[in-house]
Amino acid sequence: MNYPAKIFQKVVLGLFLLNSFLPANAQSVLEEIVVTAQKREQNLQDVPVAITAYSREAIQALGFHDPHDIFSQAPNVTFNDEGTIPQFNVRGIQLFDFGDGNEPPIGFYVDEVYFGTIAGQTAGIFDLERVEVLRGPQGTLYGRNTTGGLVHFITRKPSEQFEASASFQYGSYDQRIFEGGIGGPISDRVRARVALKYHEDDGWQDNDFTGTNFAVTDSLAGRAMIDIDLSDNFNVLFNIHGGDIDNVTQGYGMMGLLDPNTFGPCSADAARAGNCVNAVGLPSTLDMKKSNTERSTLVEDIDTAGGYIKLTWNMGEMELVSITGYETVEKFFQEDADASTAPVTSSLNIVTGGAVPLDIPDFLAQYTVDAEQITQEVRLSGSSDKTDWVAGFFYYNDDKDQLDFNNPPIAAILGTVGFDNESLLESESWAVFAQGDYNLTDQWGITAGIRYTEETKDLVISDDRQNPAFTDNESLDADKVTFKGGINWRPAEDTLIYASIARGFKSGAFKTTFATPGLAAPAAEEELTNYELGLKSELLNGKMRLNAALFYSDYKDFQVQTVTTVNGVPGSILTNAGDADIVGFELETVIVPAENIELMLGAGWIDGEVDSDNPLFDNNELALAPEISLNGMGNITLPFDQAGGNVILSSSFSYLDKHFITPENRDTIVQDSYVLWNARLRFETRSGHYFIEGFVDNILDEEYATGAFSVGDFAYNAFIWGKPRWAGVRVGFDYN
Repeated sequence: MNYPAKIFQKVVLGLFLLNSFLPANAQSVLEEIVVTAQKREQNLQDVPVAITAYSREAIQALGFHDPHDIFSQAPNVTFNDEGTIPQFNVRGIQLFDFGDGNEPPIGFYVDEVYFGTIAGQTAGIFDLERVEVLRGPQGTLYGRNTTGGLVHFITRKPSEQFEASASFQYGSYDQRIFEGGIGGPISDRVRARVALKYHEDDGWQDNDFTGTNFAVTDSLAGRAMIDIDLSDNFNVLFNIHGGDIDNVTQGYGMMGLLDPNTFGPCSADAARAGNCVNAVGLPSTLDMKKSNTERSTLVEDIDTAGGYIKLTWNMGEMELVSITGYETVEKFFQEDADASTAPVTSSLNIVTGGAVPLDIPDFLAQYTVDAEQITQEVRLSGSSDKTDWVAGFFYYNDDKDQLDFNNPPIAAILGTVGFDNESLLESESWAVFAQGDYNLTDQWGITAGIRYTEETKDLVISDDRQNPAFTDNESLDADKVTFKGGINWRPAEDTLIYASIARGFKSGAFKTTFATPGLAAPAAEEELTNYELGLKSELLNGKMRLNAALFYSDYKDFQVQTVTTVNGVPGSILTNAGDADIVGFELETVIVPAENIELMLGAGWIDGEVDSDNPLFDNNELALAPEISLNGMGNITLPFDQAGGNVILSSSFSYLDKHFITPENRDTIVQDSYVLWNARLRFETRSGHYFIEGFVDNILDEEYATGAFSVGDFAYNAFIWGKPRWAGVRVGFDYN
């Protein structure tokens, strides 16, 4: 753990030393990054919030195609995969529930529209103008109150000039990616834009048992927008979008937990080395590029559709905005939950005591979701010489119809532990909010915000095989006041120092996936209060940007899914694990020591400990929250006069310290520290309109897990892997 810290110290020192010797007449400066984190356009350096933002140019140049690419370059932020759903982790805050009925504590937005169903979150990530990652609770300005932060994808909008871009990428495992967009004026008052992305590959994981490929991508997404000026001060923007995902999911790695000779418990070292077996004697399979399951395919079929209407009325010193959004998600997902080649018949004396053979058939878990949501936000904002303010109303209505089932059930002396659940979850919420910035003097200012939220959730769940007569009706109501307050100081024109306190909450939630009688009751709401001291600065005549944040978070009653036993039958439950004290630090620096060189370094440190009445969680570290994380990028542009263009050499890396993957801190579910290193070589014409590039991602071919779960009753852990080494070439053009 000291080794990466020392590396980080040397790199930071090196950056400062490098800049101290820069020539005084160097003209290279950093480009301004405009963000809308406070519901208005501002320079990133003027916003008293911990933000990582990436422009369209950076996203394209670095070849970002999925959330993991982006979030690997943000301190104390990771993108994880829990198998059934994607997950965002910000400052150790994450949803530890594999069901689609629960909303995450990290908000997900596209063009200010909140997405409440996690399965549909990543379909629209293309043709982007900007990405903003906000760290810390969001309890005032944004639609859904969150404890950890939010991720906001801002798409390219129709413009006054003709714009067109397209690219094609061919890579490892026969990968093909096409992305394109075209837009511009139709008349003096009407503009339009359409965009499309297609992504396909043959899969990077081999199933040794069936000879088929897993981890196969096949997705298509599109978007169309029309922007109309109804008058000189009234505008309407129409957006319609959709996506179709027909993937084959990856097979889980299986880590047995029993000694193959005695069938007693294995040591943690033996289990992690792959030398142990599961409850039916099958050996571990921990090669990320290999799967060993009797299933020839595992389906992931997700269809998304939606749109929004945004009305903007400019009233001079004030602006009125209305955004009405509608989203649907239909999902069908399969996983081989035993992560092995069961069915197997065995007479092990593990569960049966050797008296009765234990028959475990195909443990195929299947999840379906049919979700529909409506959002409505109306806000009024204004500004004067000393004040900027915004106030508004938000409404959210969401219906989720879920069916989760194992097929066939596991019938043994344990009773029937395979089951069906059909559930209907209806959520409704409304909130009023206001926030303002007031400049006391040219150097001092204050920020104050408040939000009042009311929520109701109703759940009907039924059809459990253990008890066919089982029907449960659960409900909850919540009302909460959350707030933000801060003081801002500008000791110099290019320096902002801020101190803030902010509170957010996540409402109570139900266990909707494979819930047995007595286990569907809701977990209570969670709450987080964050105290932060931050710095935003530009140094060396605009050649260096240095931003930092030190924070302490008081995290109350955080929600996790864990395993319990009711009437002798194992089952999972959503519960409040306890409280956590979280201390952390973040640093982001960008430097342009010369006109053709740009360097970036980010670092995160986090320390969190759980205080819980449950011994499974008490004194544990936060899961998927490495103590130290590092990231960085470097670009050098070399003129290539013979071809009339430029050659750009770039490289990026991310480092995650050793960390636990699950909240229970099992010593067999630990991810060792690892580095992901990427490199690109790009040629572009002098105009920048045309380019060709080659790339290699994960050059070291690191094997790492992004998620895991344990099934203790059958003595195994299952692991979800990150992507292996990936190489390819991309060509394209961009007129804007």
